[in-house]
Amino acid sequence: MGRKRISKGWCCQKDRCAKLSSVIPGTASFQFTTTMERNFVEIGLENHQVRCLVDSGASFSCISQHQLYRLNTTTTIQRSSINSAIGVCGEVHAIIGEIVLQLSFGQYKVNQKFRIFKTLHAKAILGLDFLRDNKVKADFENMTLTIPTQKNSAMNMEHQDSVAHVTIATFQDNSAVIALAETVNSVILEPQSETIIPVKIPKFHIGSTVILEPCHKLQSRFSIAGGKTVSNIDNNNMGIYRLLNPTNQTIYLDSKLQIAVAQLVNFRNIHAFKEQDEGFLCSVLEREKYSNNNCKNVLADLGINLEDTDLNLEQQQKLYKFLSKNRDIFAKDLSELGKTEMHYHTIHTKGDKVVSLAPYRQSPQMRAEIERQLDEMERHGIIEESTSPFHSPVVLVKKQNGEFRFCVDFRVLNKITEPLSFHV
Repeated sequence: MGRKRISKGWCCQKDRCAKLSSVIPGTASFQFTTTMERNFVEIGLENHQVRCLVDSGASFSCISQHQLYRLNTTTTIQRSSINSAIGVCGEVHAIIGEIVLQLSFGQYKVNQKFRIFKTLHAKAILGLDFLRDNKVKADFENMTLTIPTQKNSAMNMEHQDSVAHVTIATFQDNSAVIALAETVNSVILEPQSETIIPVKIPKFHIGSTVILEPCHKLQSRFSIAGGKTVSNIDNNNMGIYRLLNPTNQTIYLDSKLQIAVAQLVNFRNIHAFKEQDEGFLCSVLEREKYSNNNCKNVLADLGINLEDTDLNLEQQQKLYKFLSKNRDIFAKDLSELGKTEMHYHTIHTKGDKVVSLAPYRQSPQMRAEIERQLDEMERHGIIEESTSPFHSPVVLVKKQNGEFRFCVDFRVLNKITEPLSFHV
C-alpha cells in the first residue's frame, strides 16, 4: 500500500487509510534548496551528492555504469525486465540491469529503481516514474520542484490535512541561451580528415563559455560528424568547432551554414580529465570487458573452450583474458576478414600477352558450390565484379571437415609475371 516509515509509527499515503491512522501528518519543518543549472538537481544518492538530470521524457530512471561504480554500493544488481531502450535519436541502448538506490532530499529519503546503462549523457536521470510515483510538481515561475511528503507533527494536531514539502530549486541559470553556430567562410573538408574551423556564434557575451553540439543536417545531408566542443566567445562573437569527414569524398560547406547548436555553460563546471581519472575509468571498463563470463562468451562464439584442457582455473582465466584482448585477430567467418585500402597492388606482366583461360569442367554440385562461395565473398566485400580480360580457372579443394576451399589456378599467370622484391 506504499507505507513509509516516519517517527512514532506508520502512516499510509492512501487517503482511505489516513483516517484510520493515529499518526497525523503536519506542516513542513525543513526546506531543502540547492542551486543548479537548468534541469539538473543536486541530490543525495547512496550518501553521495550527485548531479541528476530531471527528464520527464524518460520513461524510467537510469544511471550510468561508471557512476554506479563510484557510489560503491553493496546493493545487488538485478536482472532488468527490459532488455533495451530507444534514445531520443532512435538509437537502441542495451540495459545491463536494474538496482534500487536510496535518494535523499535533506531529511526526506525515498527508494528509487534505476536501470543501468553502460554510458549516459548524464550521471543519473530521474525519469517519469520518479516524477509520477513521488507526485512531483514543477513550478516554472519560480523554477522549483516540490515533492509532497508525509511527516508527523504531534505539536500541530489541528492541521490534520497539511502536507510537508521538500522544495528543490532548479533551472537557476536564467541567462542560459541557445543559439545556432554558422560557418564564417566556405569550408573544404578533405576525405577522411578532421578539421577545426571558426564559427560565428551570436547572442552570447564576449568571454562566455559555450558547448557546441552538431546539427542533425551534418549527418543526414553531408554524411559528416561534428564533435561536442567547448569554446570561448571572442570579441567578434567567434568560436571554434571540430568537424570530421569519414567519407572518401571531399565535402564542401557553404558560408553562413548553420552546423551546430551552442548553449551557455558555467566554466566552473568544466573539469580537466586527469590522469588518475583515466586510470580509474580504464580499470572499470577493463574489469567489465574482460570479466570471466564475458571472456568465455567471446571465445565460445569462436568455438574455443578451455574447460576440457589440463590448465587449472587460474591458468584458464589468464588465457581467456589474453585471447579476449586479441579477439580481433580471429575471424569466425568471411565477414570478419580484415582488409585495407591504404595501398593498391599492381601485377606487372612480361609483354602484352593476356592470360584468359576457360573454366575447368565441374559437376552441377561443384558449380553450385562455386556460385555460393562467390556470392558470399561478394556480399562481404572480398571480391567485386571485374571487366578485366584476364581470367584464371577456379579449383575447389576438399578439406578434412568435408567443406570445399575456393582456390584459383594462377600457374599460367605466374609464368609471365615480373618478380617483385623488396629490400629488408
